[in-house]
Amino acid sequence: MDEQRGMSSLIAMTLADIMSAVVQQVPPDCPLSHASRHMAQARISSLIVVDHGQPVGILTERDLLRLLHTRTRLDLPVAQVMSTPVLTAPADTPFANAYQLALDHQFRHLVVVDADGYVIGIATETDFRRPLGLKLLRQLTDLTAVMDGEPPFLPPETPVDAVLEQMRRQRMSYALAVAEQRALGILTERDIPQLLANSDAEQLHQTRLCDVMRSPVRVVSYDTPVADVALHMHEHNLRHLVVVDDAEQVMGVVTLHNLMERISANLFQEVSQHRIAQLAADNAARIRRDIARLRAAQAALHESERFARLTLDALSAFVVVLDDQGTVITANRAWREWAATAPPLPFAAEEGDSYLDACTAAPAEHPAATLAAGLSAVISGERDTFELEYPVITATACTWLAIRATCFDGSDPRRLVVAHEDITTRKRLEQHLETLVQERTAELEEAKNAAEAANRAKSTFLANMSHEIRTPMNAILGLTHLLRCDSPDVKQQRQLDKIASAGQHLLEILNSILDIAKIEAGKLVLDQVDFALTELVESVANLMQERVRAKQLRLRVTLAPDLPAQVRGDLLRLKQVLLNFASNAVKFTEQGGIELQVQAQPITADCWHVRFAVTDTGIGLSEVQQQRLFEPFEQADNSTTRRYGGTGLGLAISRHLVALMGGQLGVTSTLGQGSCFWFEVPLTCATTAPIAAVPVTCVNPPSWSAYAGRRVLVVEDNPINQEVALALLRATGLQVDVADHGRLALDLARQTRYDLILMDIQMPVMNGLEAARAIHALPGQETLPILAMTANAFEADRQDCLAAGLCDHVAKPVDPTDLYQTVQRWLPVPDLSAAIASLEPTVPMLAPLERLRCVTGLDVTAGLKRVCNQTDTYLRLLQRFAVKTGTLTAQLEQCVAAADRGAARHLAHELKGMAATLGVEAVRDAAQMLEAALHDSTECDMQRRMTELDAVQQRVRHDIEQILS
Repeated sequence: MDEQRGMSSLIAMTLADIMSAVVQQVPPDCPLSHASRHMAQARISSLIVVDHGQPVGILTERDLLRLLHTRTRLDLPVAQVMSTPVLTAPADTPFANAYQLALDHQFRHLVVVDADGYVIGIATETDFRRPLGLKLLRQLTDLTAVMDGEPPFLPPETPVDAVLEQMRRQRMSYALAVAEQRALGILTERDIPQLLANSDAEQLHQTRLCDVMRSPVRVVSYDTPVADVALHMHEHNLRHLVVVDDAEQVMGVVTLHNLMERISANLFQEVSQHRIAQLAADNAARIRRDIARLRAAQAALHESERFARLTLDALSAFVVVLDDQGTVITANRAWREWAATAPPLPFAAEEGDSYLDACTAAPAEHPAATLAAGLSAVISGERDTFELEYPVITATACTWLAIRATCFDGSDPRRLVVAHEDITTRKRLEQHLETLVQERTAELEEAKNAAEAANRAKSTFLANMSHEIRTPMNAILGLTHLLRCDSPDVKQQRQLDKIASAGQHLLEILNSILDIAKIEAGKLVLDQVDFALTELVESVANLMQERVRAKQLRLRVTLAPDLPAQVRGDLLRLKQVLLNFASNAVKFTEQGGIELQVQAQPITADCWHVRFAVTDTGIGLSEVQQQRLFEPFEQADNSTTRRYGGTGLGLAISRHLVALMGGQLGVTSTLGQGSCFWFEVPLTCATTAPIAAVPVTCVNPPSWSAYAGRRVLVVEDNPINQEVALALLRATGLQVDVADHGRLALDLARQTRYDLILMDIQMPVMNGLEAARAIHALPGQETLPILAMTANAFEADRQDCLAAGLCDHVAKPVDPTDLYQTVQRWLPVPDLSAAIASLEPTVPMLAPLERLRCVTGLDVTAGLKRVCNQTDTYLRLLQRFAVKTGTLTAQLEQCVAAADRGAARHLAHELKGMAATLGVEAVRDAAQMLEAALHDSTECDMQRRMTELDAVQQRVRHDIEQILS
């Protein structure tokens, strides 16, 4: 028992219990001479090299042996000669684990650190030896089993150089001077610091072992018990003890390190045995607790049976319980009292009688025969219940009985409860009600016809109302639009905008009323809106976070890198289905995790096939369960409802919704391992997908004869900027192709060898950074120059482009000279910057341009410069800008109202780029301030910036339309 307590105490110990809190340490720049003298004077085996409180190395006696042997200069800092890395462990490391760690790494010093990595102590072999005591060594009887059998025995005249070389080569901590098999002296690692501190290179070369060894040498007889030897070494603070035979001739050397290694083997065997004993004790205690719970359960069962009997007797119905042979096991008080009155068979059956045989013995036309067949079906498991209503006719009365036979769930063998209830009063009421029903049927038929007529009248009214309201609404909205185009007054423009907004709102209310009517008629219309797939999944994940954390599960969201930025579909219904899958996954998963996955494959240029999947590590499903899982009111089995709840409608509703969206769904599962519920739907590209404008600066190009035959690809998704880019580059004589997005650019790069690519960054399908990486991965395209052209002109954006493999970056709006110099830099042609700078615009201004110069906030000169002073092109783009800016502003207002900052930022960025291209500085500045406000401003500031942008764009757009109409 004392040994068990001692072992428990040892197992409970940690490094903090045995470590030395006083740590001898030096900084990394400490000279080796100072460190060695310090070790010699303090008689310590190691110094910890500490930098800012954290261990960076260690200097041990073995290190000094190596340095002495190599005659290392003593003025070197310890950082250059120390051993690294340092073996460290936290203070709460269990004693046995720490000891095993030191043995595994063959380290004699274990540095103890706190949670921040700072040194708080050190544990040496001596520190590990103290708590072990002698118990683990008493099992050893042969001292020769723990000694060094072939130690380094050397003559006393051996040069110290040779001694050090042998100690280092054999990794021994000592060298024994022996003459005629007798120990004369010993040199140990403990002597090395003093030897190194006082050494002189020439003197050491001439020194012999007998000059530096310690003598006399402590010896012990070979038949001394190992435990006594260990005690002797502990009392005299010895690391080495020479073993001699009866003639006092040397047989070997016992070292502290050897004893510690032998102790470790016994220690870990003792620890294992102790843990096994502890486990057995824990199991015995657990068995006792199980027995106590079993007895309590038996008592509860007896109480439950007593309560069931009382409950059964309290029922007014006639109840019997049958076994799987149809024999009466028990009956309630009402049945026993009724049976005592000798009623017709089989109702006279008492406990022990065969109720089934009594029914079978009845004539074929008797209802009891039907009852016998029903009971047999329930007993055999063909059906769960059987019900029957029939009359019992006697000479004096007719009594109606209702019989219900139900099988106990989970009982083995099967047990049946057969209940008989007198329903004579109910039958008489039913006959009376039947007469009333017939009378009411005619009235209801007449009411039905009237209701159908009223419903037709309602439908006609709704159709007429729709026509009568839409007709004036068409005039209101149409005339408002015309007045907005003609009125130059800003105040009137704002008032007309409010009229248009109110009319549009009224039209939406009308559409909502008609949708309600369709729903009542069983017609469901999907609501198509633009949304981001990432936001949909994040919304579902956020809703699941609390439940996931409550069950200590992992939640992971995996989105394919090529997902479209925005799509169009019924966001509400998609979220409903995905949320149903995720909720079920959390409900049926007790450990492990949940993963939400979204992947997409393009079907056409503007349609995607999107797959949503929810994977869990829950209870799983069998193949039979999977086949009926998506039917209404179905779950895996009845126990699922009792344990987890639910109606079984969620998956059936999801199936109808996915089918209505033109998709499909399914499940793959393994019972006991988990499930993967998935659905796939087609989604079109969003109508408000962010379109990055690409302002292109240009001058009349110089002679481009040197570029003849060169092919350039422009990757740009904005139609206006495509037209500008083509007009600019084709004027140089280059062969120019256009791609609407990065995926198309990748396809063209596979088919055509281009000399240079101008790449937009923000694009749908595949952005510019992804496209650049993919193109450079094509064979032979590794060095193809790709230039980034984007309105994001900050240095961070430039670095992102360079990191993605784009060779240069030009910020929008582009300066003409900078653009052409950049192109020339990456095409192998002569420097044309001087020729470009000498060119002047050649296209004269036309009359409308003079009027446009009067528009506040419109820099006509800057706009013309960016389209090479091509007046027709500039006026056409300005007209398209006037139309486009109205649409973008309306979409911006919707996004701001819905607090969708991500989509609003994309739209503001596009409007800013388009305005900068054409010199519409007032709109550019207002859009830029709104874009900045959408990043981190308050709702109030964001609404204020939106109002300012709306007022500016309406004024500028009105002036442009008046001049160019």
